[in-house]
Amino acid sequence: MSNRWIQSSLPLACAAMLVFSARPAAAQSTKDMILETQRQLAGVQEELRQRDRESAERFAALEALIKQNMESTTRLNQAIAVIERAVNKQSDAILPPVTRTAAKADALSDQFGGLRDAVEETNAMLLKLTTEVADIKTQLTTLPPPSMGAPGETGGDTGLGDNFLSNAVGDFNRGSYDLAKAQFEDFLKFSPNSPQAAEAQYYLAQIAYNQNDYETAIRQFDVVIQRYPGSFFGPEAQFKKAAALERLGRTMEAQRELDALIGRYPNASITENARGLLQQLQAGGSGAAGKPSPLRP
Repeated sequence: MSNRWIQSSLPLACAAMLVFSARPAAAQSTKDMILETQRQLAGVQEELRQRDRESAERFAALEALIKQNMESTTRLNQAIAVIERAVNKQSDAILPPVTRTAAKADALSDQFGGLRDAVEETNAMLLKLTTEVADIKTQLTTLPPPSMGAPGETGGDTGLGDNFLSNAVGDFNRGSYDLAKAQFEDFLKFSPNSPQAAEAQYYLAQIAYNQNDYETAIRQFDVVIQRYPGSFFGPEAQFKKAAALERLGRTMEAQRELDALIGRYPNASITENARGLLQQLQAGGSGAAGKPSPLRP
């Protein structure tokens, strides 16, 4: 019985031994698993901490870059403000001269336009004179020379006609005195006995008067008075001679000339002006003798 019990108990004892021997192995395995898990957890934590450090470094770098960009933007805005002030200052300094220059350019443009018109007018007058000179040359080669009769005679005139004299008067009225003077002198040279010779001589005297050459004007008006006393321009010339004398301060001579005019031409249209000027001179005043409008007889 004892042996049977022992035999029956032997398997149980072996199983118990196996159980008791397996418990330490399982415990060791669990411990190893826990240690491994702890190591993995520590690795994960270290990896997280490393990532946190990298993120912090990146955020710090990004924050520094943003700050640098903001500082750069601030400096750029300040530089732009400085440039704007400089540009405004330059504009304030430049715009007025530019405006004045533009105004001067416009004025010069207008002057050049006027000069161009004057040049065109001069060219037209030169062309007209060239044609007239050619006509004069033709007349000189085809007509006999003028007779040298006494002053005031009308015979033997070469025929430099009214058209030539009208052109000279037109130049006079435009103020082209030098051009008009040359034409009047040519007219008297080639048509000294023309009925219009008194008019040409009067205009020569009037040109000298308008140019304030009163001595020459007095001599030229004397020619009209002495050579053409019966013409329309005789009393006009004597009045203007008196006016020229008055401009030179020769008041007594001017009064004598006006007395002579009133006595010689009591009914002339200019005589009333002569009486008025004479009264002014006798009263000690200064006559404002302007040029009368010369009329064709």
